[in-house]
Amino acid sequence: MRQSDTRTLNPAPVPPQARLDKRAKNSMRICIDARSPGYGGIATYAANLIDHLLEMAPDNYYLLLIDPDQISRARPGVDEIIVPSGNPLRWFIWSYTHLPRLLREHRIDVYHTLKHVTAFRIPARSVVTFHGAEMIYRFPWVYAWYDLLYWRTVYPIAARRYDRLLTATDCEMRHFSERKRIPRDKGRTTPLAAATCYQAIDDKERLEEVRRRFALPARFILFVGRFHAIKNLERLVEAFALARPQLPDSLHLVLTGAQTGAYHRRLVRLVEQLGIKDRVRFTGEIKNELPLLFNLAEVFMLMSLYENFGLVLLEAMACGTPVITSDFSDLDEVVDNAAVRVSPTDAIAISDAMIKVVGSTELRDDLSVRGLDQARKFSWERCARETLDVYQELAPVEPAEAVAT
Repeated sequence: MRQSDTRTLNPAPVPPQARLDKRAKNSMRICIDARSPGYGGIATYAANLIDHLLEMAPDNYYLLLIDPDQISRARPGVDEIIVPSGNPLRWFIWSYTHLPRLLREHRIDVYHTLKHVTAFRIPARSVVTFHGAEMIYRFPWVYAWYDLLYWRTVYPIAARRYDRLLTATDCEMRHFSERKRIPRDKGRTTPLAAATCYQAIDDKERLEEVRRRFALPARFILFVGRFHAIKNLERLVEAFALARPQLPDSLHLVLTGAQTGAYHRRLVRLVEQLGIKDRVRFTGEIKNELPLLFNLAEVFMLMSLYENFGLVLLEAMACGTPVITSDFSDLDEVVDNAAVRVSPTDAIAISDAMIKVVGSTELRDDLSVRGLDQARKFSWERCARETLDVYQELAPVEPAEAVAT
């Protein structure tokens, strides 16, 4: 039964001593701090990394720190602690008081936080995954002043105190380490991947059922993500309005994401002002059916000003959907030459790219093939294996064969 406090789901607050001793010689004791992974790419990263680590290295002992609404993965060899959430002050106090004690009690070898960063001295070897650490310097205007102050203070301290820093791309690690003069040998790159559900789908009945359920047009350009200023959706909408006279009358723009917040309301007003309300469809947030949406789309577009990885691009490419995206260098490692790249600040260039890709079946087919090839280069197995390698660097264990002799 799930609980709303900090007790472990295992009846004993600390794993039995016999299990501690038995596992000590040929396995690691790992704490994965998966609290508040958010939504979108970070939540996908947390879920897939944990699941593949548990499958790939089941002999390790795992202590998972989670929020009350996260899926339980407790089973033999895996304990969970449900941490208070919702109140930032309570979360802060818990992190700086209870957490160090828990790491000592559970005799943790490696502590890995997947999102939240704390600056306390950790009583274990430590790993932190940075998601968009460069954004606090390159795009400060998207943050409230107090968030900006906190992250600009905590990130550099954590970067020096944690033993290893993980990022999804070499580019992000390079930018951050150069800016904060962090030794490059502390950094490791563990690329993300599209889940196996993202694939080309030939089941016409399933595709049409989703089209009917969400009232999707026969032909459309697709965006999936948060309605947030960093996603640069105003330029995408403006570009669509510019391209409209040269696009087929049946082609629409479909924007998929939670319809909340001031930015979403501003976007709706812009669509009305540009006179394209009849050609733009807001679907609301869609989760389980996203692979089907990608398969139905004529083109997927992501014109963000910044992405620390751009996981949604891999998800679209894994479905064989042609992609148009931003030309900044952060995305080079993800898309390579498998997408049409344009400046995200140039509405005319974005418009021209739309017209070019929509108007050429040959180009779309080529982008589809290149996208499928590119997506195959990434896997969650690789991400988990390279993460395990980092744990092994920090807390090497005696091989099982050596123990047997």
